[in-house]
Amino acid sequence: MSYMNLMAAEQGLGSCWCQMHLRPKLADKDAEENVRKALDVPDHYRIVGILALGITAQAAKPHTPEEIDDSRVHEIG
Repeated sequence: MSYMNLMAAEQGLGSCWCQMHLRPKLADKDAEENVRKALDVPDHYRIVGILALGITAQAAKPHTPEEIDDSRVHEIG
């Protein structure tokens, strides 16, 4: 998914990665179950995420270092 996201940007496309795995439940079903039912995906496949692709109306501006929420960054080790 990461590489597909990067390739979309390289091709000038917009993309949005929608996580399904470990996403909170809605109506007593997890996101993976809801997508499986909506798209009729067989049980032997896992749905980790969905990558939506499209042509953007405007280019997104990159975030500046000052906009980064340091409270969400954790060091390991």
